[in-house]
Amino acid sequence: NIEIFVSNYDGDSAIVEITWNHDDKATNYKIGCVSCNPNTEKFTSGDSVTLNNVTPFPNSSIAMLYVIAYDSENKIISAKQLIVNLN
Repeated sequence: NIEIFVSNYDGDSAIVEITWNHDDKATNYKIGCVSCNPNTEKFTSGDSVTLNNVTPFPNSSIAMLYVIAYDSENKIISAKQLIVNLN
């Protein structure tokens, strides 16, 4: 279960906080923004992350994010694509 909170959207970029349920099998997460220019990635072992300067696709307020969970052998155990309206 993933929750998204958007703040400080000024029409160009926003701050996006993403939280998810703890998964005992996951040891590391990669969180990224496909629509951001430049594309952004963060890594964490926690259950939340804040992305700054999240930008939407051109001429829209829609951003595309993703969360990928890895196990202790660095194999993907879950991948989620997130479509977020920054408004």
